[in-house]
Amino acid sequence: MRLHSDVVLGAANVGLRMGAAFGRLVLVWALARFMSAADLGLFGLMSTNVFLGTYIVGLELQSTFGREIASASPERAVVLLRDQFLLHGVSYVVLLPLLLLFFPAGFLPWRLIGWFYPLLLAEHLAVELQRVLVYRGRPLTANLLLFLRNSAWALVLLPWLVLQPSARDLTWVWLAWLSGAATAVVCALLALRRLPWRLASTRLDVREMRRLLRIVPIFFATTLLQRAFFAQDRFVLVHNAGEAAVGVYIYLFSIANILVLLVDHGVVQTLGVRLIEVSARGDLGAIKRCETRLLGSGLALTAFALLALVVLSKWVLVLTGKPLYVAALPTLWVLLVATGVYVLANLARTLLFARRTDLKPLFSFALATPVALLAHLILVPRLSHLGTACAVLAGATVLASANWYWVRTTPRPGPTP
Repeated sequence: MRLHSDVVLGAANVGLRMGAAFGRLVLVWALARFMSAADLGLFGLMSTNVFLGTYIVGLELQSTFGREIASASPERAVVLLRDQFLLHGVSYVVLLPLLLLFFPAGFLPWRLIGWFYPLLLAEHLAVELQRVLVYRGRPLTANLLLFLRNSAWALVLLPWLVLQPSARDLTWVWLAWLSGAATAVVCALLALRRLPWRLASTRLDVREMRRLLRIVPIFFATTLLQRAFFAQDRFVLVHNAGEAAVGVYIYLFSIANILVLLVDHGVVQTLGVRLIEVSARGDLGAIKRCETRLLGSGLALTAFALLALVVLSKWVLVLTGKPLYVAALPTLWVLLVATGVYVLANLARTLLFARRTDLKPLFSFALATPVALLAHLILVPRLSHLGTACAVLAGATVLASANWYWVRTTPRPGPTP
């Protein structure tokens, strides 16, 4: 019966995640079809910088607090959430001004600064609240919010882009994106309204906060390396081949990334949270069963989605109506293999996270990110976006190998004395 409920919940989450991924992919297709490759490249650079910014201002507090929230009572969860968002307030004051460095560094043109900060704040709040819902055992609600944040606004914008040539301007994309993220924030707050928020006014437990903050630098460093792993491809590519090449790569990456998103939201956010819960209890038998379900479901979904994407790969490129994208089919195939390898690395990282082994994923990214960067610097000047895809594959292979080595050498948690 439990397995049946896991399958139903997983299927519902996969369905919502597919809807969210479909909406974003359709938007990227529309930009590729009706705007220039340079415009799509600029959209990709904005997305990369916004998501990188959310991780910087977020300090990866959700990993530290989220693991505690997942197994906490509603009363304790409210106190933890209060502490987490107080720290986010401090990070806004200190770190948001530092993100101005993105502009003189050439990550984004100055003309987008007026959109960058509102999008960053709305996305960060939406992402953090969505994760809270996941850790509180409400992945279905979280994925509904994800659909609003990632897809609903894109599907609303799509007919306007197709039918109204005057709407084919990135200003409308930024406005629709901001509206979708803000709507997700409001809906998330409504979904969490039944928690006992009156307890948020209780006195701060400074000792407990210090205990949790001791782990934050590890998660933050790991996440920064992870984001660098995925952001460096755009930055090296735009430096060597320009915004149009980045636009082509963004379209290909959006297709390949469906694989990662499906497994993350269809498997990891359901069975992964349950694995954290049983690991906290130290029930070795339950831990092994949950790990088996997690890996079995993750590998099966990976194989199915990878096969489907390979079969459909040429068709989704032809849909752009532009030879520039169709000629990039070999790059898409390499990216599909790379994302499949990355999914294997992420499944291993989920097992390590549940085992409270926080330094080892940091070591893995510390190995993989420089390897990927070196490959980018060598291959991209010669092969453009095909070199980018090969570099991502090299980094993902190192990452997966290291993570699975740590899984094999890290014991499962035993019964709590």
